[in-house]
Amino acid sequence: MRIDWKRFAREGAAVGVAAAAILGVLVWSSGGEAETKGAGLKAELERIEARNRVLRVENDALKAELARLRSDERESVYHARTELGMVKPGELVYQFRSTASEAPPEAPGSEGARQTP
Repeated sequence: MRIDWKRFAREGAAVGVAAAAILGVLVWSSGGEAETKGAGLKAELERIEARNRVLRVENDALKAELARLRSDERESVYHARTELGMVKPGELVYQFRSTASEAPPEAPGSEGARQTP
């Protein structure tokens, strides 16, 4: 069996040209979709980067606030008194009821000792 190289080269070239044409048509037809998708992805990336910048600014502000709260003893005392109701040793605490309809506060250690009618 003898191979006719000239014929083989002609047929190979024809197949190569046909394959290149088909590939070109596929790339050309899907090019619009790829550009549209690429533009959408670029827009999404820009939105995400803008949101990231905003979050970084907020994070920096929160870090500064946290550092201020940790370093200033007056802040700690203020929050301990106002939010946690803490008092210094030896201080007297006076509590005033705003209306007569409020029940008096229970004494410490009397949980469940008093029953309401």
